[in-house]
Amino acid sequence: MADFKKAIIPILASEGYRTSISIGYVNDPDDRGKETVAGISRYFWPKAKIWPLIDAAKLKPNFPESLVNNEELFALILEFYKLNFWDVVQSDKIKNQDIGKIIVDTAVLEGLKPAIKRAEEIVGIKLTGIMSPQLLQLLNILL
Repeated sequence: MADFKKAIIPILASEGYRTSISIGYVNDPDDRGKETVAGISRYFWPKAKIWPLIDAAKLKPNFPESLVNNEELFALILEFYKLNFWDVVQSDKIKNQDIGKIIVDTAVLEGLKPAIKRAEEIVGIKLTGIMSPQLLQLLNILL
């Protein structure tokens, strides 16, 4: 079965999070997402558990560098991606690591429904945007 921890590190890196270098903090007023950490936008995910930690860190010197290697932040980021993407597309039930990662990566970049619809299109079933048992079964045949 696909492994979350193996899949998430390159996804986080593409979102600017690099464990010992950067938390991927951006606050660009011209960006739709506005304030973002590791690809998690405050605009789109205002209730994400990372925001109280980020807000507290802003009051201290050397923000955002002060959060590099922060284990609590890293754990919250992992939890966010697992609950909101990995678990929703049921990647734990996908046998092929690359397929599980690609679907989650696509969901992060384009949204859950578009990612699932793309997978449905690849295996040749009706496009619903819902991770169904039929879709899982067909994805697992692709090995």
